Amino acid sequence: KDTETQVTVSKDTGTQVTATQNTEIKDPIETQDERLLSVDFAALFGHIRLVELILTFYTQHSRSTPKQSRNMLFRAVHFGSFDALKLLLKHKTYTNEEISDALYLATQKRDAKCMEVLLSLKVPVTQMTLNMNLYHLLCLVSTQPEINTGITDLMNNQSRLAECFKVLIKYSHDVNSRVPDRTYPLYSLIWAIFSKIFNEDSDNSEDLRSTVEDGLQCLENLLNAGADPNFNETAAATYSNEETLIISGRLAFPSALVCVVYKIYDQVINNTVDNALRCPGNDSTRVQIDQFVVEVFEVLLQHGAKLHIPDRDPHMESLTDPLGFILMTLLMCDKANPANGCSINCHFIKPLIDLLELVLVNGGNLEKMTNPQCAASIDISTLS
Repeated sequence: KDTETQVTVSKDTGTQVTATQNTEIKDPIETQDERLLSVDFAALFGHIRLVELILTFYTQHSRSTPKQSRNMLFRAVHFGSFDALKLLLKHKTYTNEEISDALYLATQKRDAKCMEVLLSLKVPVTQMTLNMNLYHLLCLVSTQPEINTGITDLMNNQSRLAECFKVLIKYSHDVNSRVPDRTYPLYSLIWAIFSKIFNEDSDNSEDLRSTVEDGLQCLENLLNAGADPNFNETAAATYSNEETLIISGRLAFPSALVCVVYKIYDQVINNTVDNALRCPGNDSTRVQIDQFVVEVFEVLLQHGAKLHIPDRDPHMESLTDPLGFILMTLLMCDKANPANGCSINCHFIKPLIDLLELVLVNGGNLEKMTNPQCAASIDISTLS
């Protein structure tokens, strides 16, 4: 409780009349109208002991108490206090394990500011992530619900995925990390973004647009930092190792283009695509997905992605390359009839086919494709 003094002016006498009343202090745990936690204020004024006391209080009153809760760095990240984290690191030396635990949590929470502070300490991270690179870990958690701290979030500290990728690139995390199997950052990103898009609420165009923009920015970040869109992940993957598949959470791919097309194929063949996407009424959502598929292909092709990548997987005995094989299967699944022309029902496949045809006509020359005289740009809104 706090005593608040109110001063009013009497209309009759013009004199000030004071009165006191007891008002309850709004605790960050219970309210949503504040912009900073009390621990942030304590940290901003440099009260280290008060910061520790408040973090302890939060931990005791949270719905879930992690096993690392005695680690003050972990607590600061857990409750999203960037200022408290900086103050703690300034006043005390922490072990590599304590820093690693906090960094792992910051990655799971997609808190780019906390990630950057902890990454600057250059503590090894492979042990805490089961040897997975942090790009892959970010992609895994991006499709999962935000971690529940047990305290109502007063500020949404969850950063865009692209901001977290920029931090990792800044601190020289390898964009071509290949160990363990099926954790190559570029393919993990494509897998995660398409998974999220196909599972978004088809009526929420704002969320879909945000996911699309974030995904494209991440893609550009990785490719500009030197990620190889033609890395044959299947050649390195150990298919007999089921444990690796469980850890990585996805399949291996011979190229980035195959990864994109396979993800579409996976949604279609397993009937997991929202039926609304096939209905003419939901044009806005369909157009956004169409445009995203085309833009992803364009970005990959502009960064040297190859259309023909022979698959060295010994289990793949087809006479065609993986990209062509999956596209052919997609068309057949969607009841395309080669005798009567290509009739494609699944809306987001057609712009992809049109784009590939355009690439083949221009011999894979992206400079020629971008020439306006060659009619390279595809108007998604006109596609039926």
